[in-house]
Amino acid sequence: MVLLRVVSGGSSISAVATRAAVGALVAVVIAFAGPTLAPASLPPSGLHVAAPALAAGPVITRAGLVWENTRGIMLTGRAGGATVLARRDAPNWNGEVDLAWFGQDWWVLARPSGVFGGRVGGALAQLPMLRRCNPATRSASSAADGAIYAVAGDHLFAAEPRGCFTRRSEPAGRVVEVDLRSRRARVLASVPGSIAHVAAAGRYLAVAYLREAPRSPSQTGPAAAEPRLLVRLLDAATGAVIGRVAPPSNAPQFEREGADGVQVDEHGDVLVTAGCCGASSGRLAHTAQPRQPAGWWWARAGSRVGRDVSLGKDAALSDGRVAFLSSNAGRNGASIDVKNLLDGGTRTVVNFSGSAGAASLALEHESLAWAQQSTVIDVTSSVHAYSCAIVPLGPVELARLNLRTVPPTPVVVTGAPIPPRYANEPACIRA
Repeated sequence: MVLLRVVSGGSSISAVATRAAVGALVAVVIAFAGPTLAPASLPPSGLHVAAPALAAGPVITRAGLVWENTRGIMLTGRAGGATVLARRDAPNWNGEVDLAWFGQDWWVLARPSGVFGGRVGGALAQLPMLRRCNPATRSASSAADGAIYAVAGDHLFAAEPRGCFTRRSEPAGRVVEVDLRSRRARVLASVPGSIAHVAAAGRYLAVAYLREAPRSPSQTGPAAAEPRLLVRLLDAATGAVIGRVAPPSNAPQFEREGADGVQVDEHGDVLVTAGCCGASSGRLAHTAQPRQPAGWWWARAGSRVGRDVSLGKDAALSDGRVAFLSSNAGRNGASIDVKNLLDGGTRTVVNFSGSAGAASLALEHESLAWAQQSTVIDVTSSVHAYSCAIVPLGPVELARLNLRTVPPTPVVVTGAPIPPRYANEPACIRA
């Protein structure tokens, strides 16, 4: 499952940002009139296209790469041409626009006018059973505040808070399954706590939720009933509980009591993001706007307790492997690494040199995709002021690789030539 959730407005994509500045409407695939990243650095099987005004993406589907810009939700096919899947719509109650969840073949779009589902690239049909719990509502007091969706195969899984229920006597949370072919819905499972995130892949549905710890007779006060984070792994077809996973026992408190994201692969492996730096909790290709998580932990299928794992930024899980941007992503020496969670081995598959930088990536089996741009930082300092401005040297682009075709040495993406005026810029001092 992948979710597109874009906040109206935003800053430019760069080494340290995740969204493109909103500019004039331009063609989706263009030849930029200035320097660009070097497409020759990708193998012949790789895709390399411009993505002007990129706001979020990419996400990998069988139909191609899906991404967001000022025109709406876009689909770039395997040949490189792009079409509009959905025009940009009005924001919901908290300023987010164009909420969409993608599987490999099917997707769901939530708008103030309703929730719709269909094949990627095909017609959408309204899903009236979700009208009461539509996360794109314009009402800040809506019962849908806290509703989270996931798509796998031809099914939507809607995790709903108690406010969405007709009968308030039900548990704190529940998961409703919607068949996107027949549009039939049923309650798949109840959850004994407040749902934080859901993810789906293959036969697995992962539900991260907060459950109040039981109060012992000797405990008093609010701390006695602090919520605990648990991840419940469900059979996506029957709702049966396959397993339960707790955070690592030595994890810091913020990892044991919260989750900002959860991912699951088709083997039942789980990756949890805990802690963030104020960015949106939405996801596209597992993270909609790549955040800088303070902690990650994962659990192999069948495990009852998770393990800490050190990653960089914007991690994407598939087949027991995680692709992520190196911790200094977007500056000289940045890379995209792939870690095998089972044996701990890490391989660098893409290096960015010169002015090239990356932000946001996706991993789906052997397919790796990311957004990239060539930029420099213009440092201005005086007695009374100091600033660092990101200057683009080329368009935002999308790139895609088949990991089977990547040579033993990393693929090198070279940036646009740095203009002489920026050749000797001082270091940017960050507060």
